[in-house]
Amino acid sequence: MATPHLSGIAADLRNNHPTWSPAAIKSAIMTTAYIQDPNGNRILDDSTGRPASFFVMGAGHVNPDKANDPGLVYDMQPIDYVPYLCNMYGSRTTSAFVRQRIDCRNWKKETAEQLNYPSIAVSLQAGETKTIERTLTNVGGAETYAVNVNAPNGVNLVANSTSLVFASTGENQGLSLEFTNNGLVSPGEFWEGSLILNSATHTVWSPISVTYV
Repeated sequence: MATPHLSGIAADLRNNHPTWSPAAIKSAIMTTAYIQDPNGNRILDDSTGRPASFFVMGAGHVNPDKANDPGLVYDMQPIDYVPYLCNMYGSRTTSAFVRQRIDCRNWKKETAEQLNYPSIAVSLQAGETKTIERTLTNVGGAETYAVNVNAPNGVNLVANSTSLVFASTGENQGLSLEFTNNGLVSPGEFWEGSLILNSATHTVWSPISVTYV
């Protein structure tokens, strides 16, 4: 039943915010979701009775009211997928996807980790460091957001800024997260964390998953 519920919520958000892209609507839904039940406990996996992982519940349980006013969104336009599509498929298929002629030789190629998604999934080898870039778009008023990271087990996680200051609606701010495998977990494990941006009136929450290879 998730699909019809989410489709209806997306349609409602589109009606309320006709200029939002599909990516912005997806971001608003995900970053305002919650992962606790009414008693404040983690949502459970029905099949195991244990706390559900992000791979089971995604970003959590949708809150339509908060999604209508998310504060910030991770936005993308079709052209923003080109570096990833070029890395995966080459010029011909990428051109078909974005409906314009693309020569992948002129584009820097990127992995899915660098797509401007509202969730972050990273794979790390022993001792490896990766820097993940994200861009936040302000869809609210002027606000300052505190940047808080909850690092997954086995990784040292550092943001390049402790706060993001937005002066106007539509303004973009970049954020970099540096992940370093500290060697304390075994290959094959995966652990979860989060990125939380808090202002006086909004909380923008993103799940983080790190897989150790």
